Amino acid sequence: MCNILVISGLDPSGCAGFIKDIQICSLMGITPLSTISTFTIQTFDKAFGFKFRRKEDIIDEIIKFKDNIKFIKIGLCEPDLLKYIRDIFKEAFILWNPVIYSSTGLKFLDEKEIKKNINFCDLVILNREEAKLCKLIDQNHSFINFDFKDKIVITSSDEKVEVIYKDYKLVKEKVYIKSKVDDFRGTGCSFSMLVLIFLSMKYNIYDAIDTAVSLMNKILKHSNVFITSPVNLLKDWYRYSIIEEMKEIQNYIIDSGIYTIPEVGKNYSYSLPFASNENDICKFPGRIRLVNDKVKIYEEPSFYGTSHTGRMILEIKRYFPSINCCTNTKYDKKYIENAINSGLKVYFVDREKEPEEIREQEGMSLKWIIDLVCKELKEAPDIIYDNGCIGKEPMIRIFGKNLEEVINKERRIIKFN
Repeated sequence: MCNILVISGLDPSGCAGFIKDIQICSLMGITPLSTISTFTIQTFDKAFGFKFRRKEDIIDEIIKFKDNIKFIKIGLCEPDLLKYIRDIFKEAFILWNPVIYSSTGLKFLDEKEIKKNINFCDLVILNREEAKLCKLIDQNHSFINFDFKDKIVITSSDEKVEVIYKDYKLVKEKVYIKSKVDDFRGTGCSFSMLVLIFLSMKYNIYDAIDTAVSLMNKILKHSNVFITSPVNLLKDWYRYSIIEEMKEIQNYIIDSGIYTIPEVGKNYSYSLPFASNENDICKFPGRIRLVNDKVKIYEEPSFYGTSHTGRMILEIKRYFPSINCCTNTKYDKKYIENAINSGLKVYFVDREKEPEEIREQEGMSLKWIIDLVCKELKEAPDIIYDNGCIGKEPMIRIFGKNLEEVINKERRIIKFN
């Protein structure tokens, strides 16, 4: 049963608000519970008016779910609705993405009313100009209202994308849409919806923000958006995006393979964030091998088939849900020394101590390794290596939130430029 509730405004053009929230949920494989908080009159390029729904009607629609909901995303609404929502869903995590002005200048909310209701939320996401209007930050973008600092995420998108939460600042390159960058709407509600979804998947707040920004950049980068054609956010597109990323590393695999491929073969696996089985994980079917010192990739990356690195991802996600990528690299003592010297979090497993009953069960060794290392950790490991045992080759396994992170860690340990 879904534990996410979406309460947001209806944009008839489909470019933002409720429709975009539902699209993002679909992208992530989620069908949320939902209701509309505000009706707006908008076209693709202008907002003309709006009407808040009666709070009583909204409450009548959602109160039946009060025992099921753990996460709530609220968009454009009357600010005092937040108090009623908190009274009903006392234990839920509430994320509010209020909108003060439309992109064409129509004022929706009073900034004083927003400040009055912040404490009914767990997290509020505002853009930089909205945060200034609410007198949360000054003209130098420094916090001036520390009462709400732990609840506020501030976004901006000038020459770069910047997200600030408490003392954490994330800066990423800005992705420009071909010829129509100023026409694309809905990035704010899309980003806030993604943050809530990743939090519901047990990501910590920092990983949720980082992953949401990265995914938003992917959405914009791979979308040819025009004002009459809002971006189509589909789960299948996410799979396509991951496959394309995997294809892009094939030259690296060929160039570095002589240093990384163990006797049993190698794989890179990259999962969807909500992966529940190996069909949600992209990998190179048939493993990658060295044949006469030449790298052999037998098939294009695919979500079909199985891989031990894919199973490692599923196991480690039980402890650290933001880990989506894994590769295995041949063991070399120098690689471990390089990993430690470069500051990576490295953990050793003695395979000689693996219980006989575990070895005899197919797939249980991987679970045993992950459980042994991760059950007491508060941060995800970068590397888990073992010394092998009878019939088992020594192995280094590298973990990361995405493919780029895993490749960078592998480059660091093998000293490959």
